[in-house]
Amino acid sequence: MSWKNVIISNPSKLTFSLNSLNIEQSPYDESITIALSNINSIILDHPQITLTAVLLSECAENNINIISTNKKHMPSGMFTSYSSHSRATEFSTLLINLRASSKNNLWKNIIRKKILLQSRVLKCYGLENADKMLSLLSFVNSGDKRNIEAYASSIYWKSLFIDFKRFADNKHNMLLNYGYSILRSLISKEIVGSGFYPAIGIKHCNIYNNFNLADDLIEPYRPIVDNMVITLLGRVMVEGNNLTKSDKEEIFSIYNTKVISSGKTYNLQDFIKEMLKSLQRFVKDPKHESLLLPDKYIYE
Repeated sequence: MSWKNVIISNPSKLTFSLNSLNIEQSPYDESITIALSNINSIILDHPQITLTAVLLSECAENNINIISTNKKHMPSGMFTSYSSHSRATEFSTLLINLRASSKNNLWKNIIRKKILLQSRVLKCYGLENADKMLSLLSFVNSGDKRNIEAYASSIYWKSLFIDFKRFADNKHNMLLNYGYSILRSLISKEIVGSGFYPAIGIKHCNIYNNFNLADDLIEPYRPIVDNMVITLLGRVMVEGNNLTKSDKEEIFSIYNTKVISSGKTYNLQDFIKEMLKSLQRFVKDPKHESLLLPDKYIYE
């Protein structure tokens, strides 16, 4: 099945009818109908969009994320299903009660994979410090108490881009933030579908963050976005604070990424589902199970 990520950038009225999303756009009175079963997420990228409560309810029932954007057209909010799994209470309770040592071991493996995949981005472009990143893997201990992640990130960003400062006002950072937001939305959607509550995390535990678990699990996937940004914009900073429609469409090609893990190849969304199935097994039996994580990415 081809899953659609629907970006709405014009004044529109969104309604539900016959198991489908109906989009009525003005001033041209154009009408578009898309079956909900084919939709992965809906991005509301215009201030003059209205939608019905029935549509919201049906999107929740079908585990479809709705993402709102701010004045700069950056993702600012997300509506997702409250619960779409019959054993949600069981899995969330098991994660809450998981021993600290097991959570710390999970976090160690997540960070090791993140650093490994960051090093592969550097190596792919023939950039320095790829081997140095690999040498840091052995220093990541339980819970990453030495904070090797932060040290590795400082090396990584200096090597990946020229004169780059994270969160500075430029197009590179805007595209990174947009890509991470879309990735976070995808992971959050699958977290809910697998019976976990996004606010209950492994390492992240901010009481004001409703997506702690998504912020834990996103870490090894960030290099997918990094690779896309360097491919689109290059290493030299590009000034500007606007993303074009083409930029956003390119970011959504993230769904075409192939993931290799334990010798098997998956599309990205299927792999995230398998990762969360492995998390289900882990919280039930942490002594004999491990979290399935990506080994390598193939970009299309």
